Amino acid sequence: MPNGVNSARPIALRLTTAELERVKERADREQRSMASVCRLAVLRELGMNDTGTAP
Repeated sequence: MPNGVNSARPIALRLTTAELERVKERADREQRSMASVCRLAVLRELGMNDTGTAP
């Protein structure tokens, strides 16, 4: 988990079966956790990088 990420305040995420399968496949391919893949997808959508700031 990246430094500064507050693991005491998780956010629930509901995915369809197909979406969950795509996350699992990507996590396996990138050797990341499913949570990490989802976090990076959210940051990308918000226009932020993996440090939480705009590029």
